[in-house]
Amino acid sequence: FYLPKIFGEEKYSVKYYAKVKNIEIVKRIKLLPEEKEDLHANDDYYKLTIDEIKPLPQLIVSKRWRRITFIPTTLSKLFSAKEINDLWCTSPIEEILYKKMKREKILAERQFFVYETKTPYCLDFAIFCRDGKLNIECNGEKYHSSKEARIKDRKRDNDLTSRGWSILRFSGEEINKDINSCIRQIKKTIKTLQGY
Repeated sequence: FYLPKIFGEEKYSVKYYAKVKNIEIVKRIKLLPEEKEDLHANDDYYKLTIDEIKPLPQLIVSKRWRRITFIPTTLSKLFSAKEINDLWCTSPIEEILYKKMKREKILAERQFFVYETKTPYCLDFAIFCRDGKLNIECNGEKYHSSKEARIKDRKRDNDLTSRGWSILRFSGEEINKDINSCIRQIKKTIKTLQGY
């Protein structure tokens, strides 16, 4: 459970967890019967039934404020994570790049949502520098090779660039075969943006 600002000193962290016993789809009105006039009363919602809420052995902090609703993770990551970014289970190439950036002490936020645009974008990695923001994307061949995907990526890049984001894209082949070159380019861009 990610704790928001109202939790004071424990804000923007994960301190508790629970086993999910059941997941079902129900109408909102069933979950909140006192709000039967709500515009979304007949919309489908997920209802999660959970077991006992337990504290984690360590607090998992977010180094930066961010809006989080759901993080796909594993129990192993939950018990070993030091910070929020360690929890994400993403594509294999993102995992490889994240672990390498972490070893190189590159401060990247994973799966960071940008709401500055008409359409919110989920960035694979966001780095906040003194003189700008850097978006790093990992392009797996399966999802980014079609003509439609390339058009969508270009539109997204243009939209983010016009809002002050610098963008680097690395293919799965680049990450798997020459990750050190990717890291050099990331560090060079961070330096150009005046570091952290």
